[in-house]
Amino acid sequence: MRKSRGQSLIDFAVLGLFALAIILFGIYKFGDGLANLFARNNVENKFNNSRTVRLENPQDLVSNVTVKFDGITIQPPIEKIIKNSTYIQTSGSAGRMAEMTEIMQEYITQITNLATEPSAAAFKTALNDYGTSLSTYQAAYDPAAPKSLDDKLNFLEMALSISSGGSVSTVSSELDSYLGSIAGTKKHDIIQTLTNDLLGLSKSVEYFIDPYLYVEYLEQEKKNTVAQDQELVDKIQSEALTPEVEQEIAGLIKVFYSGGYSQGSPTTYNGRKMCDTFSGTIDPATNVCTIPTS
Repeated sequence: MRKSRGQSLIDFAVLGLFALAIILFGIYKFGDGLANLFARNNVENKFNNSRTVRLENPQDLVSNVTVKFDGITIQPPIEKIIKNSTYIQTSGSAGRMAEMTEIMQEYITQITNLATEPSAAAFKTALNDYGTSLSTYQAAYDPAAPKSLDDKLNFLEMALSISSGGSVSTVSSELDSYLGSIAGTKKHDIIQTLTNDLLGLSKSVEYFIDPYLYVEYLEQEKKNTVAQDQELVDKIQSEALTPEVEQEIAGLIKVFYSGGYSQGSPTTYNGRKMCDTFSGTIDPATNVCTIPTS
């Protein structure tokens, strides 16, 4: 029997209300996840979005200006590592991790060379300890090689160490103590800037662990805490795993650098920029910048 026009409208309205109810339930149940998905601001999306370098061509950051301060040659870490690296632009954020770890180590070297006062002893010890927390990862990382589970767990241990904030907090507090002893000097400004850049770079080291691993190995939902992440790493390391399972787990862990080079060190990413920041003068004949001591 053919439906009347009025009956058809009623059926259509009922279907519409049913569809609306499903949509509202979905928003209630999965609202946070959908917001992250459409805002593209969850960690996994940040990793995928940053695989292609869109921010800058690293080679464009090279100025070839030599910086001198109080008889000491300062090599801006980002420029130094970029000039000497085997960086492949299409490798994106995962490929940048090797260079970024070297850059952070180079910051420690340059700051230590400048901090010559006896009052800098505790600060330099804190810097050295921070560098040690990076060294295991740096030694293990080969951006051109496939990543084994051991590699991934090493990367993750480094990221967890940074995220826990212990060594970073120590560097920051010892920096404040040391800077008090050289207040009002140009060296104060240079060391403060370089150290803040170093600590800022560490904040862009991020990681993502697939929620499946928490359920499989901890029988827990993912809590997004460093303590739970460390517990998961310890549990995986204690397991006797087949090569196939190791490969599967490695594919579910990502460690990456989410920032750009100049964004990590906006005022000192190369010699020319550092010279301008600290009111230096460049000799055009030698391309040497001399920063005044006062």
